[in-house]
Amino acid sequence: MTIDTVRRVAVLGAGSMGHGIAEVAAIGGYEVTMRDIETDLVQDGYENIEWSVEKLAEKGNSFFDIISDTLCSDFFEFIF
Repeated sequence: MTIDTVRRVAVLGAGSMGHGIAEVAAIGGYEVTMRDIETDLVQDGYENIEWSVEKLAEKGNSFFDIISDTLCSDFFEFIF
């Protein structure tokens, strides 16, 4: 396996670092699975990512508009 063949990233933990890692991976074009021990933690992580991407989109970057529109369905899978 090389970095060129990696398409999917799993992030264990949806806290401050976990959701940030998931966000950066998704922005980089990877499919992301984010998992935590509690459903609420994963939901909170997703909401933090959504907030962050929306803030980036507000700054006028159309790439982030696209990601914001498709964040959950195209980039993320959440496992509870």
